[in-house]
Amino acid sequence: MKTIAFVFALCMLTVGLVGVLSPPLLLPIARLSIESGAFLVLAAIRLGFGLLLIEVASRSRMPRTVRTIGILIAALGVVTALTAFLAMDHARALIVQWTQAGDGIMRLTGVGLTVFGGFLVYCLAPARAPGSTSS
Repeated sequence: MKTIAFVFALCMLTVGLVGVLSPPLLLPIARLSIESGAFLVLAAIRLGFGLLLIEVASRSRMPRTVRTIGILIAALGVVTALTAFLAMDHARALIVQWTQAGDGIMRLTGVGLTVFGGFLVYCLAPARAPGSTSS
């Protein structure tokens, strides 16, 4: 399970780097998320990842921090699902506004995602084998 969380964190880091290096590549993802069905899929992913982080937190480098992040992401998943039902027009307007804000805002979003994903990668990275050294 920890490996799955680690791979998911690597994906977050990769998407963040893409956002920093080439923001227009994120536009298709943003356009897909405009529909309420996509919001429900995103909600399920967030909820699942949050619960996964809670599950693997005790085996991470920072258990309390990873557990707290997991709780927050799971809560965000619930909020995302509610948004799909109660405030989709507002969410759609925010997404459109973000896509039209320009490369600077998209890069800034990418920086945040890169830092967050990188932190989770660090926390969830496989332990080194005993006796191994970095040269």
